[in-house]
Amino acid sequence: MKPDAKYRQQLQDAHVHSDTSFKVPAQGVMPFFEVKVTSPRKVNDAINPYTVYKVITKTNSTAFREREFSVSRRFRDFYWLHEQLSNGNPGVIVPPPPEKHVLGRFQEDFVESRRLGLERMIQKIMTHPHLYGDPDVKIFLESEKFNEHVTSRRKNSSKGLFQILGNVMSGATATFIKHAEPDEWFEARRNQLDQLETQIKGLHKAIESVSKQRKELATNYQRFGDGLMSVASFELKPEVAVLLEDYAQLQKNLKEVYEAQSQTDMGTLGAMTDEYLRMIGAVRAALNSRTKIYSTWQSLYNDLDRRRLALPKAEKSYNFMRYSELKEEMNQLERRVMDTKHEFEDITKLVRSELDRFDREKVEDYQKCLEFYLSSMISSQEQIIKLWEDFVAHVESGDSEAFEIVNKEYTMDPDRKDPEPYSVISSSPKRASLEDSHSEHDVEINVDVDAKERQPTNWSLPSTPVPMSPPTTSADKVTAPIPDDTTTSVWN
Repeated sequence: MKPDAKYRQQLQDAHVHSDTSFKVPAQGVMPFFEVKVTSPRKVNDAINPYTVYKVITKTNSTAFREREFSVSRRFRDFYWLHEQLSNGNPGVIVPPPPEKHVLGRFQEDFVESRRLGLERMIQKIMTHPHLYGDPDVKIFLESEKFNEHVTSRRKNSSKGLFQILGNVMSGATATFIKHAEPDEWFEARRNQLDQLETQIKGLHKAIESVSKQRKELATNYQRFGDGLMSVASFELKPEVAVLLEDYAQLQKNLKEVYEAQSQTDMGTLGAMTDEYLRMIGAVRAALNSRTKIYSTWQSLYNDLDRRRLALPKAEKSYNFMRYSELKEEMNQLERRVMDTKHEFEDITKLVRSELDRFDREKVEDYQKCLEFYLSSMISSQEQIIKLWEDFVAHVESGDSEAFEIVNKEYTMDPDRKDPEPYSVISSSPKRASLEDSHSEHDVEINVDVDAKERQPTNWSLPSTPVPMSPPTTSADKVTAPIPDDTTTSVWN
């Protein structure tokens, strides 16, 4: 299996292990959904080429026409779904799609990584109790005329947006003034979210560094193997050449293991940290939805107070028309203030439950991801050990004549009285000639062994003057008593 195939399989396994209770039990309130994003295909458009994915859905929900169906969707269609769900479900943490990339978006590994990210996004949406029944989800999963539906939904959402803006701006007051957070619990959660983002960014950076180091190590193994193959091609002894070639092949096999592990690092922990950095953005969007509703509530309440203050003035001035207008405006504002207050209370409860759900899913996702990551690390180490064991077994086997040469070249000296561990004496003619040439210039050193328990020996200098260091001054001279022991000269 090629490294890229191994990588894709590992990502598939990691994706399966990281799913968070995707299949809803039959006895639960939610229907059963199984959604897969498969078969990415590049469309060579003349102006802007793009990738199309096949979205396959299986369900027992009566809201859909069939129990199993499939559609083709572009990457931008997933973005459309995310925007629609975010705008239509304030306070809900909507799982985001992978980020947009311009460069390298058609490379095989990138397309596969993006496919898994899109699949995980849609699966999380289908397990969310507030999102799986959204009309936009049904359009995305089932519609054969998707572009027409998108255009229609965009027009309707535009009308709704203008209506909302008109209602909010009707007071012509400081609607967008930032108000202080009234709940300390939410303020603490925002601070925790900031800390979590910093920690996950640090983890993601560390994973990228480790993955990069493994990739560099794999490249060095490849270079080392190529170098060994070059040396083997010039080796005069065929047996040694075979040994070098086998060792070079070992380096190339190790290269594949480290390269696959580098890709797995980014495909598991790297993908998980990247996903949760995007999820933190979705959490902030849910918190901001609550903040906006609170600001609207406070702005409407301030408008109501101003009209209450203006009402007595209109009454004293006998401006009955203005008085009637203020009374009508006050009645409308009172209703809107109460509606907005109830809306704020509802979204506060919703965001609290969403944050709790986010915490639970985060722990489950990281636990499953770490379990798979550690399993892949153990598998990689076992592969490395197996490669070395196979290589050693091949060298030591009777089929390998190179091992016999190694035994002949490096042996222990049988005549040595006190052989040192791991010392070797070569029997090759080249080394024997070198030893003979050195034997003519051997220097005999006689050391008095019995003097080891005596005082430090006074070594005598040769009679021939030897160049010394620069002369010292009297302050630098140090005298010491010279023992009367018999000295042993190291000069012959």
